[in-house]
Amino acid sequence: MALAETIIMILTTVLNYTVILLTEIIKLVFAPLNDFDVLWTLIPVYITFLIIEYLQNTDETESFSNPVINGFTSVWVGMSWIKYLIQNPVDLTIYLVMRWFLALMIVIYGLLIVIWALKENDLVHYIGRVREVTYIVVMLTPIFYGFVELTFLTLLAMILFFPIYWLTLDYLLKKLPKRA
Repeated sequence: MALAETIIMILTTVLNYTVILLTEIIKLVFAPLNDFDVLWTLIPVYITFLIIEYLQNTDETESFSNPVINGFTSVWVGMSWIKYLIQNPVDLTIYLVMRWFLALMIVIYGLLIVIWALKENDLVHYIGRVREVTYIVVMLTPIFYGFVELTFLTLLAMILFFPIYWLTLDYLLKKLPKRA
């Protein structure tokens, strides 16, 4: 009887943490819907994501133009974050410093993708894919704006959900008809 209780306890714990992690992902995805300025930042990201994912996966080519666009998308978001920080000044705190750091890192990340793509560095086909860029931007934006607090569980949810997101998209895109 003890073995059955232990198994039930383990399964219950796993289910509880799964629900908690899914709740974190849902918060990250839907939190921006309440703020027009945040949507203004993310709508171009979503549109670019949908177009490039479809074209790239139905064309089956790995050009360097896609990473340039993806890099620019990161720069766009980072600059939107910087604009927000300038327009909403607050007292100097570690949280503000972290937000500036995050915004600058996203801009630098985007610029590196653009530069490496223009130099035709093959690394951009791994770090500059629209799927990865979109995921990073969409997950970090609600944290940046303070809609979702960055906790260990939020970070864990983002890390654990990425392979699910990636594989689900890969599966769905393979089901789309090929372009003529």
